[in-house]
Amino acid sequence: LTLIEERAADRRLRLERAEEKTSEESRWLRVEQGEALSFRREAEAGRRENFALEARAMEVEGLHAHEQAEVAELALRLDIANREQRQASETLAAARLRLDEERAHGAALAE
Repeated sequence: LTLIEERAADRRLRLERAEEKTSEESRWLRVEQGEALSFRREAEAGRRENFALEARAMEVEGLHAHEQAEVAELALRLDIANREQRQASETLAAARLRLDEERAHGAALAE
């Protein structure tokens, strides 16, 4: 009878230890699951932030492209204006030359 009681006490002790171990493992499992959930939330927040940053980058690139187009148009207008000014300067120089020639011719006739 004592042997049976000792074995029963031993089994109860092992059972209590197993329950404690299971309880401890269960607690750690809940902690790890909480951490995993936290990591998933952080990852999702990171993905949302990346998406927002990518959208902003695309917006800035679009603005940059628009500004580049405006700069190219202004450069073209400046080039055209420079050519027109050069042509006007050449025309004015030719007119002055003709005027000087006509004055010289008029002075020669007046003598």
